[in-house]
Amino acid sequence: MSRKFGRRKVVTAVMIVSAALGSALGFTAPLPYFLVAILALLYGITVTGDSASLTAGVVAVAPVGFRGTTLAVYSTIGFGAAFLGPLTVGVVLDFFGGNQFAWGMGFLTMAAGCLLGPLFLSRLKSE
Repeated sequence: MSRKFGRRKVVTAVMIVSAALGSALGFTAPLPYFLVAILALLYGITVTGDSASLTAGVVAVAPVGFRGTTLAVYSTIGFGAAFLGPLTVGVVLDFFGGNQFAWGMGFLTMAAGCLLGPLFLSRLKSE
């Protein structure tokens, strides 16, 4: 899809859809299990759907001779965020009391983080 429509457009769309699904998913506990499971599966697809395109983009723009270093820094930032994400959601869960509403707020927090991606992409030079 990135080759056909452009990496930035596809990644931005995936991130926005992921944020929308994540925002909704956190508040779906009272809904029927089947609906929640379908929503969770769709969210699982979109939350990782931009990964390959982002990694390919990083490799494509890295200067020759620095691709390994660039990927190492990219991975370090990614794994750092993977550490901070659950920690942040845990703080949100505690702040809101750990109830059903707190889970909704936790998912909204993840969605807000996901929406930072399109913001940063909009500030980059054109492909």
